[in-house]
Amino acid sequence: MSDNEMSPEEEKPKIDNTILIRLKNQSAQESTFKIKPTTLFEKIINAYAKMHGKKVDTFRFFFDGHRLQATDTPKSLEMADGDLVDVFLEQTGGGC
Repeated sequence: MSDNEMSPEEEKPKIDNTILIRLKNQSAQESTFKIKPTTLFEKIINAYAKMHGKKVDTFRFFFDGHRLQATDTPKSLEMADGDLVDVFLEQTGGGC
């Protein structure tokens, strides 16, 4: 074996570079997504809407009281494994 080759015992273990993000709606139903910290929330928002058979603009997503944008990532928001995102239905109307 040459100096550049590694034996199976010497191979570096793969680091699981993913985190679990939980999405909880107003009915207390939870959905879990296992994603990379650099994944755009646009991907999660689209997947959640598709999973529930609704349009993307039907939902509003909040983390620590701040509304999530499609360009946010778990890394940019300093999210940790198991963090919870609140999902609300968009409501329009009001006033007489």
